[in-house]
Amino acid sequence: MRDPLTALLRAALLVFAVALAAPALAQPPDDDRVEVDPWPQQECLAGAGQTACGYGCVAAYGDVKCASVPWGACKAAYGTIVCGPDGADEAPGRRWRRYPQATCLAANGRIACGWGCTSGPDGPACSQAIGGVCASAYGRVVCSEGGVGRDGAAPECKAAYGKIACGFGCVAAHGDVRCATHADGRCAASYGKIVCGDGTGGRHAPRQECKSAYGKTACGYGCVAAYGDVRCASRPSGRCVSAHGAITCSD
Repeated sequence: MRDPLTALLRAALLVFAVALAAPALAQPPDDDRVEVDPWPQQECLAGAGQTACGYGCVAAYGDVKCASVPWGACKAAYGTIVCGPDGADEAPGRRWRRYPQATCLAANGRIACGWGCTSGPDGPACSQAIGGVCASAYGRVVCSEGGVGRDGAAPECKAAYGKIACGFGCVAAHGDVRCATHADGRCAASYGKIVCGDGTGGRHAPRQECKSAYGKTACGYGCVAAYGDVRCASRPSGRCVSAHGAITCSD
């Protein structure tokens, strides 16, 4: 016969083990867990009687400068050093996703740092959005305001009709070019114009939809066309309902 005391101890240990495991089981999965690393240690560089610490440090022209974030970059040209992008809002030591490395471009007496850098008649320009893009056309440079989406979707640039735009889901039609700001946004051409929903930029936001009817187009979530109108919610959790001669959307 099994010893009652032994059985009681085993039961208590089992309850204790389950209690310890419960918080871990209840915790939602961290989608960034496989993509993160501790921030690398900063470097310090001395030159011309000065010392600076950070990342990608450069010494030139009697000055020393460093980028403030691991994915930043610095470049010396035209008698000055420029570093970017600015990472003042980032908390040092916090775990971070592996962002694509920024670059710097010098042209026409100017320096710019960021992503997708390109040069035009007025000098270089770079997107300040992580993984953003830039393009030069029709005598000017345009850069995307949004960077690479969580699902890996990359921004693009489109040029037509003497216009240029950068972002996601770009559409060129009716003499115009437009793009959504974020990866979950969407654009549609209908009734002689382009309408875009910029998206929320949320980490898990589904892509927006566009609906056209009654000579109108709207982009967002849960779009409804009724009573001569078209409306969409601006957030994935929103909902639109048609009743009593009107469409009501709750975001």
